[in-house]
Amino acid sequence: MTNRIRLDDDEEFLRSLCFESFGYDESDSLDVESTVSLMENENIDSSDSDAEESDTYRAYIEDKTTFLSMQFKTSDEAYTIYNEYAKSVGFSVRKDVYRIHPNGVAIKRRFVCSSQGQRHADKLQSMTPKRTPRQATRLNCKACIVVVFDSEAKFWTVKEFIGEHTHPLVRYPSSMFLRSHRNVSREALEFATCLNDVGVRKCQVMGHYAHIARCFLNVGFTKKDLYNKMGKERRSRCIDGDANTLLANLEDKVKLDPLFHYNYELNVSGQIIGRFGRFHLPLDYL
Repeated sequence: MTNRIRLDDDEEFLRSLCFESFGYDESDSLDVESTVSLMENENIDSSDSDAEESDTYRAYIEDKTTFLSMQFKTSDEAYTIYNEYAKSVGFSVRKDVYRIHPNGVAIKRRFVCSSQGQRHADKLQSMTPKRTPRQATRLNCKACIVVVFDSEAKFWTVKEFIGEHTHPLVRYPSSMFLRSHRNVSREALEFATCLNDVGVRKCQVMGHYAHIARCFLNVGFTKKDLYNKMGKERRSRCIDGDANTLLANLEDKVKLDPLFHYNYELNVSGQIIGRFGRFHLPLDYL
């Protein structure tokens, strides 16, 4: 005996909304019923499995037809649309091939599933692992999309689309936490930086976003993503680096007091290895 669990109305609406641009209707949609066995060693009817595989294959064929008919103004636009498609289907996207014409114009881009390829052999065959190996994420998945630039039409067109995956897909809403679907917007970063500058801790900033979005699921990024983004923004503020900031500070002191004197020493790489400064130093030698 099997127990069939159906998606609730809200989740079915979200799923249909994700696939609306790909022309899915009720007769062509994927079989989203998941069969849960209540008895061990129970035989599952092979006809149901064949029907699910047939529906999945038909869905991928329709997706391929839809993508092959698309045109994009830029490769970034192609990535954005494919990434939205990946979020609705349940996988993450990684940028792969990037080819440039000798005249400097990009002519080809390939975006692949994050599970594309395999882990390096030296990591798989390590005889004395120093720590517990991480879960395998490269499963030799072939799913990808290839876009090329048409110099005559001035558009990016889809040259190849592979929709079949070699791994289980992640269902909504869990798919929003996959790597390519987590994004800290510029507005969210600026607001978080302002709060942090006035003394609000980063963990409290994340709690504030969760309060506004009603829950952490609706924020769109994790606490670690916010920490990394804020750290990167903080480092970018020191464009000249600490050494040049120090020299600029010493120059300001010279402008305030002409009797202030400083000097510094550089190594062969042009890095500061020593410096000193003193007020009224020239007067000591009069």
